Amino acid sequence: MRRLSAVLLTLVLLVAVAVVADRVAAGVAERAAAKEVTRQVDVAGTPDVTIAGFPFLTQLVARDLDDVRVRAEGMGTEGVELGDVDIRAHGVGLAEPLTARTVRLTGTLRQPDLQRLVEQATGMTLTVDTGTDGVTLGTTVLGQPLEVLAVPQVSDGTLRFTPASITLGDKTVDPGAVRALLGANLLDVAVPLGDLPLGMTLADVAPRDDGVRVTLTGEGVALPA
Repeated sequence: MRRLSAVLLTLVLLVAVAVVADRVAAGVAERAAAKEVTRQVDVAGTPDVTIAGFPFLTQLVARDLDDVRVRAEGMGTEGVELGDVDIRAHGVGLAEPLTARTVRLTGTLRQPDLQRLVEQATGMTLTVDTGTDGVTLGTTVLGQPLEVLAVPQVSDGTLRFTPASITLGDKTVDPGAVRALLGANLLDVAVPLGDLPLGMTLADVAPRDDGVRVTLTGEGVALPA
């Protein structure tokens, strides 16, 4: 009985050592990956890289990582800044060229950047306020404040704002009146986001108090080496 207990204890200790060694190796890889992300991509702060799945070493030997997550305070691409970035990559092959089976990136297009992009798209000087119910585009018409509450949507991979309600002063007005005064600028706002990172496409958007949360997705994504 004592011999059996000793064998079991030895096995438990070996497993514990193997787990620790595996996690240490994963930690080394995560820190190296964070440095590489910082070198390759314009990120704010130090990115946090997590390589999920156990054991890590068998994934490394197979040169295929099941699940890699990268979080960063911010990321810039093509003049567009995203905050609170979360990237999830599955099936990351380590053979050249580096590829990921699927990549999902979420980030917040914050209010100041959103205002700049909307003004560029409309050619108008506007106030842009964001909330969970939508994005309010404001200007002045005939000495009265005009506000368009618009809902962000994805149309053919483009970020668009569709009016949900329009007020002039304290009265609700119909889109036809706005079109007569301002043209269609505030009625169909398409905001170009430039070339998205890693060739991904815009898949979803959601309004938030601090901006618009965007989701980018891609399959068979080529990663920078």
